[in-house]
Amino acid sequence: MKWHRLLIGLCVVVTVIPRVLAVASNSTNATLIDSFLDVGFGVGLVASEPIKIAPDRDAPDPRHTYTGCGNLTLISSRSLQLSASATGTSDAGGKWDATIRPSVVAKGTTQLGICVTGKELVVELLVAGTTVKVAKVTITVVPL
Repeated sequence: MKWHRLLIGLCVVVTVIPRVLAVASNSTNATLIDSFLDVGFGVGLVASEPIKIAPDRDAPDPRHTYTGCGNLTLISSRSLQLSASATGTSDAGGKWDATIRPSVVAKGTTQLGICVTGKELVVELLVAGTTVKVAKVTITVVPL
């Protein structure tokens, strides 16, 4: 049987979505919304190693469904709402999903868990006996 070592790169892309504070100003003609960009916070991520994924034996199609989890450390100067997504980066294709726990963190240092699942992968298109990066994880950060 051919084997593949499939990895999820934790060279994590962090997308920071600034919080917009809306203040209504009443006028006789219309209501105006003034927006203020709330910036000035720092976010740092430290990943220990790539996430290794393996066939998901509990999935309806374990031959084409792979899953795995990993950990990383987040350092932030304020509280954050986090979400994660994943996209395929290899010839194996697939439909990818990522979850992150906890999804709300206080300022300081927090240990995060990230799980990634790829469905409908065609691992037969990968070279047997190699290590392949098959997906990229994006973490979206929204300050609270």
